[in-house]
Amino acid sequence: MTTSNTQTLFQSFDRAMMESLKVYRNGGIGLEGNFVVVNHESVDAYEVKVEQGIIKECTCPHSHWRKAVCKHMIKVGLIHNMDIEQLKRP
Repeated sequence: MTTSNTQTLFQSFDRAMMESLKVYRNGGIGLEGNFVVVNHESVDAYEVKVEQGIIKECTCPHSHWRKAVCKHMIKVGLIHNMDIEQLKRP
């Protein structure tokens, strides 16, 4: 069974809300700079790249290989009130 883009997005959103993800700024000021998102349950850490206040990508496999919006991107977007580039595309 395949998973649709919408289902994948909802799963990422659910995970961002339920998992113990901590967001740390990795340089920059205001909406500029990147963020490191650490999952304290699995001890994974990934970098979320931000350009001009818009979330561009994440270094996690889900985002990098599948080109999908991941829980790390969603978490940064929710905490810092940022748009995610992939969600702005028509």
